[in-house]
Amino acid sequence: MLERFRRMWIGWNVIVRGIVGAQSAVLMFVTWTFGLAPVAIFMRMRGTRLLDRAPADPNAATYGVAREPKPLSMERASRMF
Repeated sequence: MLERFRRMWIGWNVIVRGIVGAQSAVLMFVTWTFGLAPVAIFMRMRGTRLLDRAPADPNAATYGVAREPKPLSMERASRMF
């Protein structure tokens, strides 16, 4: 008797996992198609750049910004961040 319920449970799990997998794929497709893609296309058409990664000097070897080091004090050393 328990073996029959066990097989039914395993069969139910196989069916539900298939349904959930298909549902996830459909929801991700809908989210991308109607949510993210129009925003990306709109921003691309406007020329908006959310991440300005271009260096100030095009001939620079690095994207890093040179900063002057601050003097170390006990107060600054006690506050790590």
